[in-house]
Amino acid sequence: MCAVWLYSCVCVCVSQVLDASENKSIKQQIKEHVTQLVGRGKGSGGSSDPAEVLSRCRDLAMKVKVPEVVRKDLEKAMKKAGG
Repeated sequence: MCAVWLYSCVCVCVSQVLDASENKSIKQQIKEHVTQLVGRGKGSGGSSDPAEVLSRCRDLAMKVKVPEVVRKDLEKAMKKAGG
């Protein structure tokens, strides 16, 4: 039960982080890569290789700036879950 709750908190935090204005460009780039992967962006010069797209998305995710309020919320959730 605690793991499910923590997972829900993490998902909400990820969504909040990507919605932050400082991550707008990163969110758009990730969306473009995923769109290419599912086939809607074929012919746009991108890759449809899942491993390559995942690698690009991972690189973008490492550039995300986490707002302080979200960081504190996540820390509280992890402590409550015993992490």
